[in-house]
Amino acid sequence: MKFTSICIKCGSQKKWFKDRCPSCSFLPEEKIDIAKSLMLSISFEIQSNEYGNEYAAKTWQELLEIGKHIAKSGNYEFDQYLLKKAEDEITSLENLSPKAVLKSVVIWLAPVLVVIFGFILYVIWQFFKV
Repeated sequence: MKFTSICIKCGSQKKWFKDRCPSCSFLPEEKIDIAKSLMLSISFEIQSNEYGNEYAAKTWQELLEIGKHIAKSGNYEFDQYLLKKAEDEITSLENLSPKAVLKSVVIWLAPVLVVIFGFILYVIWQFFKV
């Protein structure tokens, strides 16, 4: 079983940041808990600009050390800037609608389809020109 996240309550390993912890049964449901869980996963990326994401995750070894710290002390001090960014990412994902996804797909695919269609027309024109 591949683990990718650390429980924010007990420090145990779990498969995915939104999963229930197999050790303490904690399930992140509040936005702040989901954001913290995301931060303690290998999948944490933050939107750095309109062109891409910035990988902000800790290494798996760092996450294991954080898990040991949580298991021993019961808490972990989260970077407030990154926590705010993680909450913003969770909010963005919650507000994502099928219509917005379709619009993005159309915007990104339209230029490609225009080029392909233009190429097909050019080939047809060349074929009948002879």
